Amino acid sequence: MATILDPRYKGNGSQSADSSDRAVRKLKEVASSFILSQCSVAQEEVAAEEPVATPAKKPSLLWANSDRQVKEKHHDCQVRRHLETACLSRDAKPLDYWRDHCASLPRLSPVARDVLSFPATSVSSERLFSKAGELISN
Repeated sequence: MATILDPRYKGNGSQSADSSDRAVRKLKEVASSFILSQCSVAQEEVAAEEPVATPAKKPSLLWANSDRQVKEKHHDCQVRRHLETACLSRDAKPLDYWRDHCASLPRLSPVARDVLSFPATSVSSERLFSKAGELISN
C-alpha cells in the first residue's frame, strides 16, 4: 500500500497486476475507515464542547447507507486520480507531494501522510547496524 501511495512509484514496483489490485482495494478500505474514524473523533470533540444537550435524532438507515456510498465513491475517485497522474522523479520527497496535494486529494492525503511517515526499516536491519557499531567501536 505504501508503494501505491508513494508518488514516485504508484504501485509500479509490484510483482503482479493482481497484487497491485489487492493493494488498491486495501487502500480504499483503509482510506474509508481512516476518514470515518476521524469524523467520529471530531464529532466527539464537538459534543464535549456543547454544554446544551440536544435531543438525539434517530439516524435514518437509508441516509446512512447513502452517505457511506458517497464517501466510498469519493475515496475511489481520489485513488484513481492519484494513480492517473504521472510519477515523480526518484529524488522527489513523497511527504512534500502529499502536503502540496492535500487540497486536491483531501480524503487520501491524511492516509498517505500516516502510512508514509513510518520509516521503512526492520528489526533485523536495526540489530545488524547496532552490532556493526559495537564491532567498530571496540
